[in-house]
Amino acid sequence: MLVAGKNLRSQAPTTNTSHQHEPPATMIIINILLILIAVYCAAMMAVWDVRARIIPDVFLFPFLLAGLLLCDQLPWMPGGFAESALAGAIGYGVGFALNIIFKWIGSKKEKKNNRISRPTTNDQRPATSDQRPTTSDQRPTTSDPIGMGDIKLLAAGGIWMGITGLSIALIAACVFGGIWGMLRRQRYVPLAPFFFAGMGVAIAVLIVTE
Repeated sequence: MLVAGKNLRSQAPTTNTSHQHEPPATMIIINILLILIAVYCAAMMAVWDVRARIIPDVFLFPFLLAGLLLCDQLPWMPGGFAESALAGAIGYGVGFALNIIFKWIGSKKEKKNNRISRPTTNDQRPATSDQRPTTSDQRPTTSDPIGMGDIKLLAAGGIWMGITGLSIALIAACVFGGIWGMLRRQRYVPLAPFFFAGMGVAIAVLIVTE
């Protein structure tokens, strides 16, 4: 009886536990679609930021939502949804703080320039229409270097990258944007294209050092 029992147990069908952890094909297709949507939205945000200096919500919110849906499955996000939400809040806070700092610096510079350019003689007249800037690159100096679109982009980047990835992406974006600004001798540096490049660097670093 013992021998027969052993034979029966040995002949019992064995299940391969490795297949139990594999996601279904439908989930894989959905994840691929979400990644494609996120890549498309990132590309459109970069183009809009370079050409029009704006990051449209119509591309930003789908990008953010895709990150929330995928954060538990990203290999560089060990903390899952909790880390993703925390990093998103940190990204928003960093962007908001930078916005206030730049506004304060800009107001100080504007007051200083107003004192310097205050007319002292009757010969100084207001600029005529011929003296106004005509090129599209010349923008008002009162525009915020960090706008609400940039702040929300940093929050979305935190959701995608986590705390460590967001830090690496920000550092890389500052380096890339600084080099671009110096080469082009342009004060305005679009955040979106360089932040997405920084996200690529962060993903590579996190995967290699995992």
